[in-house]
Amino acid sequence: MTRIFLTLSYVGLLCCLGVSAEHAVGDDAVANSVDRYAEIDQLGYATDDVAAAVTTLEALLASNETAIQWRAARALGHLGSPAASAAPALVDLLAHEDPVVQVHASIALARIGDKSPSTLNALLAEVTEEDERIARTAIQTLRHLQVPPEKLAAALESVLQSDNAAVMLHAVDAMVAYGGKATPFLNAALAKEKSAYWAALAIGEIGPDAAGTVPALIDLLGRSEDPETTQLALIAVAKIGPAAFEASPTVQEIAKATEESAIRIAACYAMGAIGADSATPLLRELETTGDEFQAMACAWSLAKLHPDDPDAADHAVESLVAGLMSEREAMRNAAAAGLRELDVPAGTVSEALIAAVKDATPEQRSHIALALASLGPEVTTYAVRALADPTLRDVAIEVLGRLGADAVDGVDSLSELLQQESDELVARAQYALASIGIEAGEATESLAQNLEHKSEEVRQSALFALRQIGAGAQQAAEPLHEFLETTEDQFEQFATAWTLAKLKLDAHLLEEVTETLSEALESDDEQVRLETIAAIRDLSQAGDAFDAKLKDLAENDPSPEVRAAAAAAVQ
Repeated sequence: MTRIFLTLSYVGLLCCLGVSAEHAVGDDAVANSVDRYAEIDQLGYATDDVAAAVTTLEALLASNETAIQWRAARALGHLGSPAASAAPALVDLLAHEDPVVQVHASIALARIGDKSPSTLNALLAEVTEEDERIARTAIQTLRHLQVPPEKLAAALESVLQSDNAAVMLHAVDAMVAYGGKATPFLNAALAKEKSAYWAALAIGEIGPDAAGTVPALIDLLGRSEDPETTQLALIAVAKIGPAAFEASPTVQEIAKATEESAIRIAACYAMGAIGADSATPLLRELETTGDEFQAMACAWSLAKLHPDDPDAADHAVESLVAGLMSEREAMRNAAAAGLRELDVPAGTVSEALIAAVKDATPEQRSHIALALASLGPEVTTYAVRALADPTLRDVAIEVLGRLGADAVDGVDSLSELLQQESDELVARAQYALASIGIEAGEATESLAQNLEHKSEEVRQSALFALRQIGAGAQQAAEPLHEFLETTEDQFEQFATAWTLAKLKLDAHLLEEVTETLSEALESDDEQVRLETIAAIRDLSQAGDAFDAKLKDLAENDPSPEVRAAAAAAVQ
């Protein structure tokens, strides 16, 4: 009976869209109705009868209205592999005159996962389309379908010869995904003037696995007249690392001969990265004859070339920390990367960075925090120690928050800050605990106490932290229940119910949470409705309590995002 009912519903949809049940073909009389479009969208979330939904959507692909065609394609993509029978019709749409239809057809083929020769050939032809939306979507689809690099290479070669930077970046991204397997293609691209820049960019992203491109990179460095291409080729050599040692003579010659500061800096960096021992005298000379950026690159390379020299390591750390304070963004980025790549103990770097905080501007303090967090879990010890110093506390909290679950050893120290007088400080500490997540369960009691705090910022950050801790905050169930009953703020009621949804609830509390979330589904605020749906999905004990309301939202909510979220929740 269900199958018959659903089939009739889909046929009814075809008819209301101007598509006959017999031929299921589009008609010029189709009305441009938001409600009707919404019905097509919902078919992408069909669960009771996927086969009937696919049949209906396939028929709608032949509509005379492009808005119906691309929506049908999108809905078929949402259905995924069960919509495999629609692949031939979607391939036909790749030749459609409307680029929006072409793009959605391409995305649908990716989600369906069709790898038939006709599909791959059609997508390969799309790669060279002038419309960058079509070309880049085709590239991403081919990448998603994991087409062998040699098959994709021929199409991408013509892309790399074009002047469309947006599409070329997607081509580079596709090659990076293939790693070392892309070496033949990259070697060929390095040999051509227009594509060499993009090939070098890809090699830098691939790193050591692209060692097979070193001879071609050396050749490129010997003949390139484009400064940006030369700089990228040097960086590519550096990223390959010691496997590119044979490039050492070429890199040193470039460093001596070039008048371009950016090229010389890249060459200095490459000498240390590839282990060019013979470059030591040159690096010492260049360290004193260039600007601060060049001096920093030389100091880093000398420390890399002489790992047993503590003076070289200390000097490099000092230079890199100073570089992190630079007004030049490129220098700050290079300094942060250099600190991560330098072969010295994390403690040495951490202490140097923390020492620099006291004299840093607010912006510089943020750069230091980011650099510290990038060093990994070992930094936790130093960040916790810094919490005891009021002048370092803001940076230490930011570092622990950025480390996330890796900062679990800092939970106790962060919890001790939750009774501080500064509301801003307490809120920041609570957000850091939220980033640590379930591993911050030991902070639950302190967070629960702050639910009664006078500051709205403190109360709401405590709620957020408890929600992110989730099952680890089970002991907060009773305080959260009390807060739910006493707070008069509607947002806080909703946020508390969402937090409780993460926990195991008794029957009475489950009823209260269900009631609060049901009311939130009726909010006039689209974002509240969306977040409430997310909360309901977190409520494992929900059963079918929300089915009717979710189905109503999936069909009738004015927001497409809410309709889609509700349909997914029902599914």
